Amino acid sequence: MQRFERLSRRHHREGFDCGNPELNDYLRHTARQHTDKGLSRTDVLVDDEAPTEVLGYVTVCLAEIITDSLPLQYGKKYPAKAHGVKLARLAIAKVQATSRPRGLDDDSCHAQSLTDRR
Repeated sequence: MQRFERLSRRHHREGFDCGNPELNDYLRHTARQHTDKGLSRTDVLVDDEAPTEVLGYVTVCLAEIITDSLPLQYGKKYPAKAHGVKLARLAIAKVQATSRPRGLDDDSCHAQSLTDRR
């Protein structure tokens, strides 16, 4: 069974490859430091059969929205500055030769295609 859990030292980050060097490097060298410092939070997708192998990850961080830049119909409902959560990074391990990673569904693989357009 697959699940998301907070990134920790036990996860093998060096073997992760989504096909995007920037996303790979972020996970390998920066994500855990940012999580430890409270700058962002990275959760990794793992499988119970190999709980240290990273199949994908998502990083979120806090954001501030200046509502006067929104269309009036939306902006008038909120204070001048509203808080939110920003999806900062999303990556899924690269599909192996002719098959997708173990057990990932169509929506997860679609997320990979979105990161490829970057």
